[in-house]
Amino acid sequence: MEKEEKEERDNEELSLRRVGKFPKLGLIKKVFAWENDIRAAIYAARNDRPRREKLPGGGKYGGSPTENQAIANITPLKSVTLPNGFILRQPEKWINVIESTYDYFSDKLMRDAFHRGSHGQRYWHICEELHISKSSFYNIMVRGEDFAVAAACELGLISIIKPGREKNDG
Repeated sequence: MEKEEKEERDNEELSLRRVGKFPKLGLIKKVFAWENDIRAAIYAARNDRPRREKLPGGGKYGGSPTENQAIANITPLKSVTLPNGFILRQPEKWINVIESTYDYFSDKLMRDAFHRGSHGQRYWHICEELHISKSSFYNIMVRGEDFAVAAACELGLISIIKPGREKNDG
């Protein structure tokens, strides 16, 4: 038992060192852990709009119910508040990042390992249930996290270059 606890501490330290080098990776990991809360918040925001609320284009609800629902569904949400109080901007883009990352893994086993690992299940349970090695599990996690960072950058959710570094020296 002590050996497992020591391995877990060592792995957490490795993970924290990696997050320390890439601060945005911490946000990515949290977004994956909060996936269900984000989906629930989006659903609530989409379905709990009061009547006569102003539309983003300046109009008001009041036309036909079908028209109002169509406009509400195509208008991107600016932010949602999660149950833990965190305000997540552009939540639908974050869901796109999550789904794209799962789709990145063509193998069901790898997708399942990444899904379980990103939702906080302990690595030794995942390795035992899926019959994979510890190093394979961590390679899957790193590949998935790297893809998620790239996807979030592509969608404009995060920036990994500090402002002022884009100067052209040549």
